[in-house]
Amino acid sequence: RCGAGQATAAEMYRTTLTPGEPFRRFAIIRPPRNTPAALVRTSGPSLLASAKASRQGLLAAGARIQLSRHQALFVACQQRLLLDTGESGLAGCLAAVALGRMGFVRRAGARLGDWMGQVHRDGLGPADDPASGSVLAWSAAEFVLWTQSRGWMQEHRTSWYHLLERLADDPGQPGGRSLFGPNGSGRWTSMWRAAALMSGASLLRDDERAHARWAMIGGQARESLPDQLGQAPWSAAPGRVPDGSAAGILTSAWLGLLPADDAGVLTTVKHILAHHWYGGGVLLRGGAHTAATALLTIVAERGAPGLAANPLDALAGLASPTGALPTARHATRGALGQGDDLLGAALFVLIALDRVRVGRNQLTVLPSLVSAQDLPTPFGRIDVAQGRVSGRWHGQSPTITVLAPGEE
Repeated sequence: RCGAGQATAAEMYRTTLTPGEPFRRFAIIRPPRNTPAALVRTSGPSLLASAKASRQGLLAAGARIQLSRHQALFVACQQRLLLDTGESGLAGCLAAVALGRMGFVRRAGARLGDWMGQVHRDGLGPADDPASGSVLAWSAAEFVLWTQSRGWMQEHRTSWYHLLERLADDPGQPGGRSLFGPNGSGRWTSMWRAAALMSGASLLRDDERAHARWAMIGGQARESLPDQLGQAPWSAAPGRVPDGSAAGILTSAWLGLLPADDAGVLTTVKHILAHHWYGGGVLLRGGAHTAATALLTIVAERGAPGLAANPLDALAGLASPTGALPTARHATRGALGQGDDLLGAALFVLIALDRVRVGRNQLTVLPSLVSAQDLPTPFGRIDVAQGRVSGRWHGQSPTITVLAPGEE
């Protein structure tokens, strides 16, 4: 890209890399001698300085977060989410939720608002996957819960209402094709539908009749989930042998539909670790799958700490030296699928943000979060420094617990 914004250029090259070998290329293309002086206002050093200043300005719009380890990877994933052009579906929605939770409220709200604007009166919207409507409705609820953006909620209330009405009437088709293959998983769609209805009902209370209906249908869907999943270890569909894609079914525990220490959850986690763990991650799509690894490790951390690898460490082990997380990583072939996967980056950021955990009138800060400034929570924005938490609360302050190292 031209520093003056007036031209583009491309450079073609060929090279041979060994697995794990980093590669970088930086080029400065000089303008012709007869270019007007008004356009020649940059140089190599000034362009680099401008890029650094732009990066710092971009990151300064959100909360300041410092982790005890993997900070460089966190910043790289943060930038990946900020610079995304608006990919919809599961990856885009989780990226928007992560941005909102990092304090980039305007940018996250704009992305979710664009997708909400595509929802029709019949509740159909962006449909790159049968579960997309449920994921979008759940993401809207998460965004409002963590950012307290009541203005955004009122602006998009009608579209949100149409989405929830559709979900209440239609159980949907098998979705999650990026994880489960072209046939998808009906169980995946069911869990997102239940989460979307219950979270939407908890926030959209203006229409008492609709609120009660969504809460009832969502509650029934959650209660029927154990019967639908069957005997553990679980799989993507009835009659299908449990494989690495079963990590996607653990989303039920990540969403809070099932306890993380549920016997079926832990049995599925142990089965995957024993039979489908490869190269530092969950074996799926030909390698250690980043998203599946993230889901398994975060659920294991919540339900049985120490059972699986630390989720931040596990994902960091799959990242490239430049901070890019691939769709999957093969031990000898390297990155598979997308080399800089948006879903993987979003999940890494959400796992990092999970160092602050929220319960009923309770806030718990894990020791791997060193410091934070102006970090959104459902109770208000908080600052974390030297093991102390201060907040600007919306109402009554929560009970705050700061865990020491080893207490996670």
